[in-house]
This record gives sequence, C-alpha cells and structure tokens, in this order.
Amino acid sequence: MDTTLPSRAERRPDTRGDIVRTARRLLLTHAYLGLNFQELANLIGIRKASLYHHFPSKLAVGQAVIDDSAKRFHRWADTIAHLPAVQQLQAYVQMLRDALAAGGMVCPIGATAGEWASLEPELQDTVKRFHLQQLAWLEARAAQWPSVVNPSPATGTPLTPRQWAAHFNATCQGALLTARMHGDITWYDQATAPLLNTLAAASAN
Repeated sequence: MDTTLPSRAERRPDTRGDIVRTARRLLLTHAYLGLNFQELANLIGIRKASLYHHFPSKLAVGQAVIDDSAKRFHRWADTIAHLPAVQQLQAYVQMLRDALAAGGMVCPIGATAGEWASLEPELQDTVKRFHLQQLAWLEARAAQWPSVVNPSPATGTPLTPRQWAAHFNATCQGALLTARMHGDITWYDQATAPLLNTLAAASAN
C-alpha cells in the first residue's frame, strides 16, 4: 500500500464525506462486491492510496456507508414525524421509489442482501442493525393504526405490528430489486399498490 502523504487538495475538509457519499452511490448501484477503490478514487478526484488515509479497508468504507444511510433515514423520518402514521408509511414507499427513479438506486439493505454470504461478518452486523432500525420505525407506525394491521375477518388474518412491518418492508425491498432488474419502475408501483391501497383505506376510516 502506498503510504505517501495526500496532497493539499486531497486534504480538503470534507474528503471523508465525499468518499462516503460517492461510495454510497456505487454500493446502491453496483452492490458491495462491485465497490471498487480505484473507481471510487477516480470519481472523487483523489489517488487510490489516499483513500487509505481515511479508511483502512473496504470493510470500513462499507460500514461507513451503511451507518450514513441509517443517519439519513433518521433525518428523513424526523422531517415527516408531524404527519399521521398512515401518511408516514405512504411517504416511506414514495421515498424508496424516488431513490429508484433518481438513478436505479435500491436500499442498502437490498443492495447487500443478494451477496450476503460474501460479506464480512462485521458488515453483516451493520446491515442488520440498519434493517432492525427500519423495522422498528415501521412497527411503531403500524401500531398506531389497528385497522391496517388487523383487517376484518373477511379480508385476512390479523397480524402483529411486527409481522406487518416485516411484510411491508420485504414487499418494498423486493419491489425495488424487481424494478431494477427489469429497468422499469412500474414493477415497483405494481408490487407496492396493494400496500398503498390498504393505507388509503385505513386513512379514509
């Protein structure tokens, strides 16, 4: 590994932030195994060796990306915390759709799940924490709307808020991956339509 000191340009104040943001785009479009240090350095405009002055390994970059995504999710959730629970859940579906429409980006959870066996255990743990964070958020909103989680006997079996949150999250994650596979966002819309219909019905009651 080249241990020469970075140039003044490479010591700009937010180089670490640039690395995380650029690596995040690569991870969400190329997956973790496709995250290449040389491509990352080229996109940022620094030397590959300089990446190691900020992150000792690819694992460290991957963990920083997932942690950054968790912070982004928390900030996003704060911006809609004033809305009714059903509208927050609708916004969650739209938030994922917007990322897909903006450049074929899927959620970091889905981006890493397909290559799970190849991930370092430390990165697996980081992704699991992020996944559980999202599930807890979804569960808390579902618990506020019993009519969403507990349909009438004619329409289905009641679920716990946790079960409903897991179903909701898995549907959105699968919809993202299917839409990207086909290069057609309408696949996402078709898969999430039943969720949105249920939310709309609950909101009308």
